[in-house]
Formats: sequence, C-alpha cells, structure tokens
Amino acid sequence: MPAIVVLCLGGNDVYGSPESVLTVGMRLYEYAQSLLARGVLHVVVCQIVRRQCVRRYSWEDGTQRVVDINEFLKAVCDTERLSFWYHRGFWQSQRNIFRGDGVHFNDLGNYKLWRSVKGAVFVALKRLGLGR
Repeated sequence: MPAIVVLCLGGNDVYGSPESVLTVGMRLYEYAQSLLARGVLHVVVCQIVRRQCVRRYSWEDGTQRVVDINEFLKAVCDTERLSFWYHRGFWQSQRNIFRGDGVHFNDLGNYKLWRSVKGAVFVALKRLGLGR
C-alpha cells in the first residue's frame, strides 16, 4: 500500500453530471476515507480545475459546480491524514494552458499540473514527518 495517494478528479465527473454537487463531493470524500482505512498514511484531494470552455453544457453552471465541489472538499478534507490541495500557478499564467478545445491541458498545462501534484506530495511527506 502506498504511503501517499493524490486524487485528481477530472472535469468530466463534474460538468454535465446528473449527480448533485453533494453526491460527487461525498463520493470522492468516501473514496479517500476508504483508502485511509486500507492503510494509506495520507490522502491528498486536489482542487478540480475548471475548464476554459465547455461543450454541450452551460459554462456558468459547470464552473459553479466546480467551485461548489471544491468548497465542499476543502471543508471536509482537513484532517491530519486527509488534506485538500489548491493548484498553484494555473490562473495567473500569461500563456494559455489549454488545448484548442478549452478542456484538455496542453504541454504547459500538463507541466503545471505535474509540478502542482509534485508539490502536494512534498507537503504530504512533510506532514508525515518524512520530508525536509
């Protein structure tokens, strides 16, 4: 069993989903709790990244769902072994981080995501007393 698990929920699980915000948030929270019960030492739940544009769905509705789920997760993922992680550097970027579809990350977006997840792992290691 790994010591640390980082969970990143994709936008497809949020935008246009028939599930309520609370249901999506609770399912992710319950999954994180099940990992802890199986012996994972620390679970990091990452902020859901909002899309640049949305096909087939109202951008405003989808973006509000992302904001609401992130707020829910931030509130419940605040324990010694379960934490919420805000991605840094995405919104202030001077360059576009999305591909032309406005949904998937381009190379820069993927690099920023990788750096952010790496930061989450280092913070989790520190919380476990294993980091610098």
